[in-house]
Amino acid sequence: MMDNQTNAQNAFKYVDDVLLQIVKSVSDIITKHGMINRDMADLKSILQNSGEAYIGMGESISEGTRAREAAMKALSNPLLEDVTINGARKILVTIFGGMDVTIGEIEEAMDEIHSRVSRDAHIFYGQVFDSDLKGTIRIAIVATDFAGQAEEVEKGVKLSEEDYWKQPAFKIWKTRKLT
Repeated sequence: MMDNQTNAQNAFKYVDDVLLQIVKSVSDIITKHGMINRDMADLKSILQNSGEAYIGMGESISEGTRAREAAMKALSNPLLEDVTINGARKILVTIFGGMDVTIGEIEEAMDEIHSRVSRDAHIFYGQVFDSDLKGTIRIAIVATDFAGQAEEVEKGVKLSEEDYWKQPAFKIWKTRKLT
């Protein structure tokens, strides 16, 4: 991670690298053939009418703990400091790895993810075996439909000015349709 002493060039390079990995992961979800395939229709179904989205990717080669470490990294996007998937109701998880990925590792990673999301979450699971990833587990997560979002809009919850500016930028700056 970066601190206040990181020079601007290195900071932008770091952000570029993180974004590249996230975009590559989403692209791989859609395009890579796997044992359990996920495609654009799955991605569209969790994103459609679901509010804000979280995208994370994690990778690990640590013997014995790689599944848990990859899941933890995917659950903590370094560009979104205080944003989590806690309470998400729609999640797409794809686990990429070599043929050495075990059922126990898949279960360990999914348990970590299940512990963070809504109890009634709909989880789309994908599995891609890639011989280039021998000894590695990579996990991509796309999460939407966070608990409380719809309720806050319905109740008209207002934040104090101080709390408003403490929010992550993606919650403040909304995209607009160009006409």
